[in-house]
Amino acid sequence: MQHWSRVLENIKDRGVEDVIFFCVDGLNGFGKAIQDIFPLSIVQRCIVHMVRTSLKYVSWKDSRHICRDLRKMYTQDTAEDGLNELKRFGEKWDKLYPEIKEKWVKSWSELSPFFDYPEKLRRIIYTTNTVEALHRCLRKVTKTKGAFVNEQALEKQLYLALQHSTKTWKRKVRDWSTIIRALKREFADRIPEG
Repeated sequence: MQHWSRVLENIKDRGVEDVIFFCVDGLNGFGKAIQDIFPLSIVQRCIVHMVRTSLKYVSWKDSRHICRDLRKMYTQDTAEDGLNELKRFGEKWDKLYPEIKEKWVKSWSELSPFFDYPEKLRRIIYTTNTVEALHRCLRKVTKTKGAFVNEQALEKQLYLALQHSTKTWKRKVRDWSTIIRALKREFADRIPEG
């Protein structure tokens, strides 16, 4: 946990005063570190990572059915409905895979915040896939090189990779203007003017 606290403190020291929303992949202690450094932040655990974790010890013949049943849970309209669906999931699967429901219940406080938002926004905030795509782009550039002449050469290579990948960032998010209006209403007191 100390490592993540130092990373977040460093970000705060560089001028970031507030972060409204974090989507995290379940690293130990990261959620606690976020709450310590940015106490007003909402921490959302990545649903995709949680599903992958849930399937870790599942028989391949059951995995498709478990994915379908988990999807019923995280696509509900409210957190309460999602929790009820999780109970139904447990009734069906606890005999074979009791640890799956246990993990979801234990992490529910970090898995459920996205239920508070409209479905269009949920599609953006329920997963860390966007950030992981960026990391994959940067790794692709660096893993093929055995070594860099110096730090500046690495920085240039990463800069060029980012410039090249910006084409994919310019894709429009469906109904973005509606999403932005909803966010401005929700977090009006935390979003600076301008």
